[in-house]
Amino acid sequence: VLAPQAGAQAAKPNEPEKTPQQIQVEKILEPVKEQLQKRDWDAAVKLADEALKVDPASGDAFVVKGMVLNGKGEYDAPIVEFDKVTANTGRDSRSVANRADAFAEKSHSLFQKGEFLKAIDSAYFAILEKGDHAVAWNNRGKGYIARHQLDKAINAFNRAIQLDEKNAEAYS
Repeated sequence: VLAPQAGAQAAKPNEPEKTPQQIQVEKILEPVKEQLQKRDWDAAVKLADEALKVDPASGDAFVVKGMVLNGKGEYDAPIVEFDKVTANTGRDSRSVANRADAFAEKSHSLFQKGEFLKAIDSAYFAILEKGDHAVAWNNRGKGYIARHQLDKAINAFNRAIQLDEKNAEAYS
């Protein structure tokens, strides 16, 4: 039995041990949620870029950077960031969660561009990765509304509400 790497954290089932790089990326990205809520896009993108300097393959950082670009109203650039994450085929829990988040956020970008069927498809891929992804279900519902498929929209919004009763957007 090999001893864990110095500085690495114990892994959960189906999750590889975190490397010192991954731990450092997590620490860098901790304040990002607050920056996103404040709509401080410049500070949030700087943190994502800093995290990518530490780990150029960080799925967490690519998702954050894409979300920031979405928040700024740019919709082509985030798709590029999300595609970097969705290309990762890892089956560990972090890779799956990152892919689900990337597909869900890509769905938002596509919706904003008016590409409703692609938005629905991207949300579907998020749901395939993580069936309890409330944002993906919500985005799928918005895509269906835009395509005038109201029964499917209601079903998607109901699922989003089941997963997150405080999801105000799914009620509207």
